[in-house]
Amino acid sequence: MKNKKYVLFLILVSSLLLFSCASPSEKRDAFLKKGDELVQKHDYVRARLEYKNAIKVDPNCVKCYVKLAKVSLRLGDLKGAYKAYLTASELAPDRADLQIETARLLMLGHAPDKAEEKLREVLKKEPDNWKAKLLLASILAKKPDKRAEALSMLEEYRTQFPEKTQSYILSAAILTSQGKTNEAEALIKTGLKKCSDKKPLLRSLLSIYENQHRLKDALKVAQELTKLDPKDPSGYLILAQVYEQLGKRDKAEEAWNKALKVSGNKPDIILAYSQYLYHQKAIDKAQKVLENGIRQNPKSLKLRLALAELLTKTGKPQDAIKLLRETDLAQFNIDDQLKLRNAIAKILLSMGKTDEALAEVDNILKDDPQNAQALLLKARIALAKKDAETAIATLRQLVDDFPKKTEYRLLLAQAHILNNESKLAEDQLKQATRINPKDLGAWISLANLQLANKDLEGAIDTLSYALKENPQSAKLAYFLAQLYKQANDTRRAEQYLKMAIKLKPNWIEPYQALGTLYAQSPNKEETEAQLKQAVASHPESGLYRLLLATFYQNTGQIEKAIQQYEELLKIAPDYPLFCNNLAYLYAEYRHDSKSLEKAKKLIEKALSKLPNQPIFLDTKAWILYKSGKLQEALSIIDKALVKSKNPTLLYHKAVVLAQLGKKDAAKKILEELLAKKNNFSEREQAEKLLKRLS
Repeated sequence: MKNKKYVLFLILVSSLLLFSCASPSEKRDAFLKKGDELVQKHDYVRARLEYKNAIKVDPNCVKCYVKLAKVSLRLGDLKGAYKAYLTASELAPDRADLQIETARLLMLGHAPDKAEEKLREVLKKEPDNWKAKLLLASILAKKPDKRAEALSMLEEYRTQFPEKTQSYILSAAILTSQGKTNEAEALIKTGLKKCSDKKPLLRSLLSIYENQHRLKDALKVAQELTKLDPKDPSGYLILAQVYEQLGKRDKAEEAWNKALKVSGNKPDIILAYSQYLYHQKAIDKAQKVLENGIRQNPKSLKLRLALAELLTKTGKPQDAIKLLRETDLAQFNIDDQLKLRNAIAKILLSMGKTDEALAEVDNILKDDPQNAQALLLKARIALAKKDAETAIATLRQLVDDFPKKTEYRLLLAQAHILNNESKLAEDQLKQATRINPKDLGAWISLANLQLANKDLEGAIDTLSYALKENPQSAKLAYFLAQLYKQANDTRRAEQYLKMAIKLKPNWIEPYQALGTLYAQSPNKEETEAQLKQAVASHPESGLYRLLLATFYQNTGQIEKAIQQYEELLKIAPDYPLFCNNLAYLYAEYRHDSKSLEKAKKLIEKALSKLPNQPIFLDTKAWILYKSGKLQEALSIIDKALVKSKNPTLLYHKAVVLAQLGKKDAAKKILEELLAKKNNFSEREQAEKLLKRLS
């Protein structure tokens, strides 16, 4: 045994001596070779370390930086990839490919102006570099004042390369954004005649038809995609989606099964099918599909994580943890092992087991101190524990590493608020809105902070600007209406509620808010007369009748409200919002079994269209409660609360818990709900219930 150890020692010493005698270029190449081998094994974390070692040996090695950039992209590290490409492009300023890749990362990092500048520099030297031109056109396409230049550039490209698809698709997207859908459609059809690669063009045409709700035309295109390449599963996925939109679920199911068959049960298709089943409320079937998928693809991490997520969502987190802990980590590379361990920590956190979650995260960070997912979980755990200092330190590290990622800045703002550092929180939120003006959460968080600081005018200005940046956002319009209501500007509140309704007709809250606004009118008789006149002038429009029904409901005229909803269902028998609202009124205000049965049928119809709408789920739960099925009602409310913390949902949960004899849990919900001082229709009832429970 001693001899064997001695031999091993000699081998190790010899290897070290040989390596120390190697020239710098040989050392560099050895690190590069090792990195390349690790990339082949999909071990990107260790490959990144090898490429960094090569750079330490040769800081001027362009190919070392390029390899580092590519592996950083594989790891989702945009900042690291950008730095590596930028250094490579500075070392080799005449290489246009490096300048273009740097520009691409600037674009992905929400710095389109810098990307545009870099690409124009490339085109000064190489005016016919079409790779640069196409990337520049895609940047200009997102700038309304430069779309004409983009279209001109793309037209020139089509003249030289009429058989290439990119210019047809990008030009059609620009035309569609300008409202010129007929021109966009015609251009794609021209491309279909001239290009041999028809798939991307057909998908673009399908998108145009879907946006115009031309579902029959969309179906023809989807069918053509499957005929074009019967062995491509993605065509059947598209076909399934169109059938689903048409309400043809049997046909959709056939398309899904065909996709699975032609793919050879590939994990991505199994995952997509399970998600489809989940949204159809076929939870047990979705679980079986994932379990079978894992048996067919035992090395698929995606499927294991998806099954764990499904189990967690459906109230079985212990089963999810068991599944992940029993997984043989040795079959996965280091990066995937870390993902799996992070998933365990995330589930533990969702269960409220913060100490166990933190132990998992700390072990991950010992192996990979820069692991962004683990750092994010550490920050969330710290926030859950009200440990502001740890949260701030961890999130600052993430913000430094990923300065363009607004999610981290929003959480850092939360940590600063927890630490009573309102100004620092506001700075982070303002930076987030500048980095990504499309991030609605950043705007709303900033407005909420301003409200907390009693700056109503500032909050209104914030959301007004946000709505200019995001003119199609019903959510922003709705929140802005609420602010104007607080400011006693009912005219503007009404204006923005109507805007929210127009932008998102199936969203129930704006209707309720507008009905409440009308119900609070000082002259209710005049308001009722105006709404009745609007209904008479537009008998085929459901909007005014819905507003009248909501007005009646909010003024306590329930039978009149029921009458209006019954009329609405004659106009649109399957409209989910009408079905939901009438179902709730039947269950809440009529106390006969016949009305309860009607309510059950109506809510099932509504949920068949929108299975995950929290308010619809709440109505179903309330009907179950009225039917004496308390445990089922509680389960449905919990599912709804995952999507929304609506005060009505919380009040209903407290009612069910109280009826189940869980008075302390009910009291806790009511105390937290009433402490917020916000107005909701059941507030008075909630106060009475809390008084009884106390």
